[in-house]
Amino acid sequence: MSSRLPILALLGTVFLGSAAAASTSANEAAILKIEQGMSAAQTTADFIASWDKNAVFDDMFALTPRTSEFVGLDAVRKDLDPQFASITNAAAHILRIKIVADNKLGFAYSTQHFHADSKNKAPALDFTFRETDCFEKKGGKWLLVHQQISVPEDPSTGKAIFDTQ
Repeated sequence: MSSRLPILALLGTVFLGSAAAASTSANEAAILKIEQGMSAAQTTADFIASWDKNAVFDDMFALTPRTSEFVGLDAVRKDLDPQFASITNAAAHILRIKIVADNKLGFAYSTQHFHADSKNKAPALDFTFRETDCFEKKGGKWLLVHQQISVPEDPSTGKAIFDTQ
């Protein structure tokens, strides 16, 4: 009987490990679905549909002078509503994405290419950016709790590079 214990323990670890891997895979798939939804969003409401009410948004494209950090959905809406109102046909294409998640926390970091037509005859928006999203599972649902957006920078000029992929 004692010779069977290590085998049973090993089998238990294999089955539990497989269940954990399946759960992780399901969690990563759920986060990917949220990421894809945000990339296709045409309105602020669509963009923040899976955000926690206390989410922190660090928006390098903020229209508000001297701040790019917005805490809570009201502040996020106040920043994003004018941005979405000024564009049409918005689409972010995910070029690369890495998602890591367990049953409580998840992280997605990606490089995306954004294009949108501007209203009022302004030039179209067309640039590549990086995004890091942090998620927390609350009540069985994944919610974004922090988002950071940045663009690559040319160290020789200190200026953003918007056309890199």
